[in-house]
Amino acid sequence: MTDSTYIELVVPVPPQPEAHGSEHVAMTSLSLDTMAGKRVSIVDNQKSNALELMLELRQLLVASFGASPGIIVTKEVSGPLDDGAIVDLQNGSELVLVGSAD
Repeated sequence: MTDSTYIELVVPVPPQPEAHGSEHVAMTSLSLDTMAGKRVSIVDNQKSNALELMLELRQLLVASFGASPGIIVTKEVSGPLDDGAIVDLQNGSELVLVGSAD
């Protein structure tokens, strides 16, 4: 380790992709200007205590910021969400809480 008077800051946001004509499609998420009335859904991955933790977090968002409870979808521990669950989340949520990892 070397002495340094500098601190390196790392921003955990990827840089914006460069556009390459019609062959480039950027995936972006929308910013929420407020949580009031926004539906907070949950993906339950059936890991121990994950659902309880996310339900508690969602309740904090409802009580503190005026969010609304959204839907809860369940998936297998090691598997992906099925297409129907993804559509349900897209249509029924502005924010999705995802199950915890090991």
